[in-house]
Amino acid sequence: MPRLPSASWGQYEGYNYLGVGVLALAAVAGLAGLSGIRQWRALDWRWMVPLGACCALLTLMALSTRITLGGWTLLDLDPSQRLSPYLAPLRATGRLFWLPYYAILVAVLGGALRLLRPWAANLLLAACLILQIADTNALRDWVRTTVNEPHPSPLRSPVWTKLGEAHANLIVLPAWQCAQNASPGGPEGYRIFGFLAVREKMTINSYQSARYTGRETYCSESLRQIGTRPLAADSVYVVMPEIAGAIANGPQGPGKCHDLDQFILCSANSDFGLSPVLMTPEQRLAHAIANAGFEDGDSIPWTPVWELRANVTRAVAHSGAFSLAETSGVGSVYQDVNGLEPGAAYRISAWVSGSRGASARARIAVFNPSDNTTASSPAVDC
Repeated sequence: MPRLPSASWGQYEGYNYLGVGVLALAAVAGLAGLSGIRQWRALDWRWMVPLGACCALLTLMALSTRITLGGWTLLDLDPSQRLSPYLAPLRATGRLFWLPYYAILVAVLGGALRLLRPWAANLLLAACLILQIADTNALRDWVRTTVNEPHPSPLRSPVWTKLGEAHANLIVLPAWQCAQNASPGGPEGYRIFGFLAVREKMTINSYQSARYTGRETYCSESLRQIGTRPLAADSVYVVMPEIAGAIANGPQGPGKCHDLDQFILCSANSDFGLSPVLMTPEQRLAHAIANAGFEDGDSIPWTPVWELRANVTRAVAHSGAFSLAETSGVGSVYQDVNGLEPGAAYRISAWVSGSRGASARARIAVFNPSDNTTASSPAVDC
């Protein structure tokens, strides 16, 4: 069956998907159960009742006030969001349904084996397993593609490979856990600089963590101190432009921050052989999209998503010598763009060309991770 669209972001959470095989098995086991009432009486209800009560409570806690089918909202019991703030702590994620989900699986499998003759149960289980494998193939492909998705590093300069020689700490400001999309590197920042710190054997202040407390105090303190204290001699800093301005206007003084691979690198005791003059906001905007024409001879930092195969080629070029050839699969390439001014208007354009005798569609999509919205251009046949 084709995948249904989602009515809201994050509805994949929980993996509470029974599948066609389990549903078919449940239907057969249910029909067999109607004629096997004596089998149900033989169950030990001393543990069935508490288990059922637990499952019912967790199901209630997992329920939402909004009922959807695919991409459509069928019923919204709290459209003004008056009750949701009080109910939200009790229905945080679909993971609350994991226990009822596995109880259903055990009941369906156990019911088939208990109510049917062994040979019939085994044949039925085999047939339903084949159905289940076929039905969940798209989900397994999605997981496999996501796990194996490449994440090329935008850190190209050899300067990055020598940071650990003179510095013990890598400090990212704002740290990823404090600002995420407004942190250097954007959504991928924790990965980019986390791997750099590991490779250079440095400590780092920026990370992705599932749960942490005290974020507000830690984040505000680190940002306030950067403008009132000199940079630590044993640390190197990767900062956003406004923080570089605070460093230049603080006790450290100007000339300690440098543009490098579209990031700003600061140090109290080294200039890394780089210019102390930072790009202006206009220059930074002009270079906001890295390797825009693929003239570096590779696709870094563009990242393919889904099952797209894309390679840089000399065969066709609009200007310069290179272009990106998307040869097979469905998907796109993207890169994170940081440092844009909130509320400002920007124009993004691209040149696309289709191979002779082939058909393809192209569009530009801009995703805003702060509110999970996407703006797309009209599709172009090429």
